[in-house]
Amino acid sequence: MVQNRDVGNCFLCVPLRTAVKWFCALTTMWSIFCIIVLFLDDVRYQFAGYNPVTRKLLVYGGALGLFFGMLGNLGIYDEKVNLVRYFNAYQWGMLGLY
Repeated sequence: MVQNRDVGNCFLCVPLRTAVKWFCALTTMWSIFCIIVLFLDDVRYQFAGYNPVTRKLLVYGGALGLFFGMLGNLGIYDEKVNLVRYFNAYQWGMLGLY
């Protein structure tokens, strides 16, 4: 029998593993939207304005979320802390881009 240890709560009521699963799922859905925006190549859907140098920077970063969202989810299911740390580093990097 597998015994999961309690790692804490998020927002004082949601178990931390459940919250990270939701964040990974939201990151994956957001990255699918960013990939669609890359193929549409419409300025209205890009988030960094009309500057030709930086307008696709956030979209490329968001598209990387497909990989990192799945990596974080895999880390939660397999209880591998390093994979969740990679997902966390991606989230901090995206926060820096915004």
